[in-house]
Amino acid sequence: MIATSIILSLLALILSVWVGRRNPVRSSGLTAGMLILLMLSPLFICMPKIHVDLPMLGGGVLGVSSRVSEVGGGWDLIYVLVGVYGAGCIFLIARLLRHFYMVRVWCKESVKSDSEWHYDLLKGCADQLSMSKLPDVCFSGRVNSPVITGLLNPTLLLPGHARRWSDGTLRMVMLHELGHMKRFDLWTSLAGQLACAFHWFNPVVWILRKRLREECEYACDAHVISCGAHPGHYINALCDVAESCQVSERSMGGGVAGNEEVFSVALSMASKASLRSRVENLLEEGQGKGRLSSFLVVGLLIVSASVAVAINLVRPDDRVRGIGGEGPASDQVVQGVESDVELRLSADPFPAD
Repeated sequence: MIATSIILSLLALILSVWVGRRNPVRSSGLTAGMLILLMLSPLFICMPKIHVDLPMLGGGVLGVSSRVSEVGGGWDLIYVLVGVYGAGCIFLIARLLRHFYMVRVWCKESVKSDSEWHYDLLKGCADQLSMSKLPDVCFSGRVNSPVITGLLNPTLLLPGHARRWSDGTLRMVMLHELGHMKRFDLWTSLAGQLACAFHWFNPVVWILRKRLREECEYACDAHVISCGAHPGHYINALCDVAESCQVSERSMGGGVAGNEEVFSVALSMASKASLRSRVENLLEEGQGKGRLSSFLVVGLLIVSASVAVAINLVRPDDRVRGIGGEGPASDQVVQGVESDVELRLSADPFPAD
């Protein structure tokens, strides 16, 4: 488990950075796939192992040391470590469930928009993105930035000051949040959080989750533009929303309490991803396009999955290496050590006499 977490997370970070420099839009798919592998890695422990015969490397030393560790009570430490690991997983999963509960309460407290204008605008954005399912549009005093939340029943939460936004800005906001729905980014974010819960001891996994949130914004921006949104109008809307949210945050004395918790189970247009980087990516021609980059991401995911499976399923044959003290090689090593000791003890100390 620890070896899988370290090796796979480091590999994921290196590949994410490398692909991100070539194409920051495609790197979101790679990072998401790697985090899903990390999320599923605990299941590999329950799968049957494949034993492979390997040449004996220091079998005698390994066989004797394994028996010594068993006598020394090494299992007590293992039980303690497993308990600590389980407690960390339970705490983070419980916190995640609490965040979902808070968002559900916030959605119930929000005021659903009954404006035909909002519905027509949302319907037009959904048609532009080829979507049939529409989220509820609600105004909430709990958020200072537009967010999409809800895995099965999505809800678009708008801050109160969104009523003063222009038609163009509100349309781009709806396109962006619907883009997250179309790309299943909420589910991807959930996979990243579960990966952090299962690998909480690994700081690289937390770095990957932070990168994923930023890369999802880049990919969503590119998806909206590819569906016909005007890049200039979209960039202006990004800047207007970011400025409006900053003004609202200052007026509230530092923002709405608990906003960060909502964003852990929701996706915001005015996220912490660098606004300058997002604008630069939007202005770059041909970003996010090309079948070659897609094939590259898929190929890297297949290779990474193969590495994860090999690490978890392939095991050296204990009977050959003498590890564990139950195979024939281990018995021969122990018997050889015992006979050598007996021979030395029974030897004549004065052979000349």
